[in-house]
Amino acid sequence: PIQQFDFTYLLGTHNHLNASLALHSVSSFTDLATDTCIKTLQAFEGIWRRGEHLHTTPAGTTIITDYGHHPTAFASTLAAVQQKYPDKNITFVFQPHQARRVIEFWYEFVASLQWADQIIIYKIYAARENLEQLKSDYNHRTQLQSIHSFPQLWETFANEAWGSYLTDFAQIIAHIEKKQAQDIVLVCSAGDIDWELRQWIGKQK
Repeated sequence: PIQQFDFTYLLGTHNHLNASLALHSVSSFTDLATDTCIKTLQAFEGIWRRGEHLHTTPAGTTIITDYGHHPTAFASTLAAVQQKYPDKNITFVFQPHQARRVIEFWYEFVASLQWADQIIIYKIYAARENLEQLKSDYNHRTQLQSIHSFPQLWETFANEAWGSYLTDFAQIIAHIEKKQAQDIVLVCSAGDIDWELRQWIGKQK
């Protein structure tokens, strides 16, 4: 059975399952007391950029960062945050990593994003991609054929996800600074927005 632990920042049923399996294994093959194992597990605060509690603003807004950049990955993270903070409003900030991945999983991304209360699509972290080549590779995606630039592609993607498309990190900060204690800002990306956030947070201290 899945044992529930009083984790401070480690989020999600999948992490409780992993912890339960670890507890069972350690208890079965060592002489460590179960209480000792549980206490040690509950002191574990997680790993870098996996549902990581990054900062709490002076207004009480919680900022969580995650490396997830595939729809199933950040859907799990979003579900875990909702489970941990059921009464909070969640703003989901997604910085796509590579246009090809977004085009390939377009509909899965849009479906996964719908569970957030507010959606912000941040400028893509691109990797030497060619739009015309992508349009040729995905010529069955009729909505792509009228797109002539990557910014237009991301704006179209944001619109279909019922989100806002932002290109300036200062706009992200402006959104965060409007939030209050009832708000969570969940940032998912394999791009540079995590680094930008950490730089901004460092200047607040």
